[in-house]
Amino acid sequence: MIPRTDAQKKETDESGNPVFLDVGRWLKSELKSWWDKEHPGELVTIKYIDPTYMIRAVPANATDNLYCTLLAHSAIHGVMAGYTGFVSGPINGNYGYIPVAEVAEAKNPVSTMNHKWAWVRSVTNQPDFVKR
Repeated sequence: MIPRTDAQKKETDESGNPVFLDVGRWLKSELKSWWDKEHPGELVTIKYIDPTYMIRAVPANATDNLYCTLLAHSAIHGVMAGYTGFVSGPINGNYGYIPVAEVAEAKNPVSTMNHKWAWVRSVTNQPDFVKR
């Protein structure tokens, strides 16, 4: 459990729900402490990227909502079945569990000269990152 002060325990949002601390920063510090204790002298780097920085440039539509719901349901079912080290994703029209090692093996380069990339940039309101 993340240690909180009494004042933090009483804090609520506008709806009256309790406000929780950032689990990411806590988890990062706990992992670092564990590593330093279990592996003295070995170097480890833990990066925490605040998920609020990963918000899309445009609002989600119904298709995005459905796709994310299917991915979430698939991931939760895998975790509840006891699987770890996987990502869920569509495989030939069915959702399945893909080992992280398999995902990390393959590379899928994106051609920035392709019309599909132009479409993605247009839909997400991204600038042109290509230096010409």
